[in-house]
Amino acid sequence: MAFVDDFTVWVSSLTIRRNINRLRGEIIPMVERWCRTSGATFEPDKTQLIHFSRNNSHHQSEASIRFQGQTITPKREIKLLGLILN
Repeated sequence: MAFVDDFTVWVSSLTIRRNINRLRGEIIPMVERWCRTSGATFEPDKTQLIHFSRNNSHHQSEASIRFQGQTITPKREIKLLGLILN
């Protein structure tokens, strides 16, 4: 069994909807496949999601993702390696 300490995914496009679609359709399935084949585990409770946009109305539950069976809801700020991002 392996543990992943710090892992960051950055997705950028013209809209948050496209970012979410890419996360849901490509990135999360790829990471979950890698977990199954490598034996690595993530701690979904420590998983954070933030959207950066000129339009702050996108901090809603429909912009959430599911990762390892848990819903990850976007936050207004997250802490990444000691830095607060908002």
